[in-house]
Amino acid sequence: MVTGNEIHFVSVFDRRLNYYSNLYYNLDKPEISDYEYDKLKRKILEIEEKYPEFVDKNGVRNRVGGRKGL
Repeated sequence: MVTGNEIHFVSVFDRRLNYYSNLYYNLDKPEISDYEYDKLKRKILEIEEKYPEFVDKNGVRNRVGGRKGL
Protein backbone atom coordinates (compact mmCIF):
# COMPACT_ATOMS: atom_id res chain seq x y z
CA MET A 1 0.00 0.00 0.00
CA VAL A 2 1.21 3.48 -0.87
CA THR A 3 1.82 5.72 2.11
CA GLY A 4 1.22 9.45 2.23
CA ASN A 5 4.92 9.93 3.01
CA GLU A 6 5.95 8.18 -0.22
CA ILE A 7 3.51 10.21 -2.33
CA HIS A 8 4.78 13.40 -0.70
CA PHE A 9 8.42 12.35 -1.12
CA VAL A 10 8.12 11.67 -4.84
CA SER A 11 6.29 14.90 -5.65
CA VAL A 12 8.39 17.23 -3.50
CA PHE A 13 11.78 15.64 -4.00
CA ASP A 14 11.38 15.22 -7.75
CA ARG A 15 10.95 19.02 -7.91
CA ARG A 16 14.05 19.41 -5.73
CA LEU A 17 16.00 17.09 -8.02
CA ASN A 18 14.91 19.23 -11.01
CA TYR A 19 16.16 22.31 -9.17
CA TYR A 20 19.54 20.73 -8.34
CA SER A 21 19.88 19.37 -11.90
CA ASN A 22 19.32 22.83 -13.35
CA LEU A 23 21.96 24.31 -11.06
CA TYR A 24 24.47 21.60 -11.93
CA TYR A 25 23.90 21.02 -15.65
CA ASN A 26 22.74 24.43 -16.87
CA LEU A 27 24.19 26.99 -14.49
CA ASP A 28 27.36 25.18 -13.33
CA LYS A 29 26.55 26.14 -9.72
CA PRO A 30 25.88 22.94 -7.75
CA GLU A 31 24.42 23.38 -4.25
CA ILE A 32 24.75 19.78 -3.09
CA SER A 33 27.42 17.12 -3.49
CA ASP A 34 27.20 14.44 -6.16
CA TYR A 35 26.75 11.93 -3.34
CA GLU A 36 23.68 13.75 -1.97
CA TYR A 37 22.22 14.16 -5.47
CA ASP A 38 22.68 10.47 -6.23
CA LYS A 39 21.19 9.47 -2.87
CA LEU A 40 18.07 11.56 -3.55
CA LYS A 41 17.75 10.19 -7.08
CA ARG A 42 18.14 6.58 -5.88
CA LYS A 43 15.39 7.07 -3.29
CA ILE A 44 12.97 8.41 -5.92
CA LEU A 45 13.81 5.53 -8.26
CA GLU A 46 13.36 3.02 -5.43
CA ILE A 47 9.84 4.30 -4.72
CA GLU A 48 8.99 4.35 -8.45
CA GLU A 49 10.18 0.76 -8.73
CA LYS A 50 7.95 -0.24 -5.84
CA TYR A 51 5.00 1.80 -7.15
CA PRO A 52 5.13 2.07 -10.97
CA GLU A 53 2.09 4.34 -10.96
CA PHE A 54 4.43 7.08 -9.70
CA VAL A 55 6.59 6.96 -12.82
CA ASP A 56 6.32 10.30 -14.61
CA LYS A 57 7.26 10.43 -18.31
CA ASN A 58 9.13 13.67 -17.49
CA GLY A 59 10.49 12.39 -14.19
CA VAL A 60 13.95 11.49 -13.02
CA ARG A 61 13.84 8.02 -14.60
CA ASN A 62 13.52 9.49 -18.10
CA ARG A 63 15.71 12.57 -17.77
CA VAL A 64 19.33 12.89 -18.86
CA GLY A 65 21.53 15.97 -18.38
CA GLY A 66 20.47 19.55 -18.93
CA ARG A 67 18.85 21.63 -21.64
CA LYS A 68 19.37 21.03 -25.35
CA GLY A 69 22.09 23.08 -26.96
CA LEU A 70 21.18 25.75 -29.46
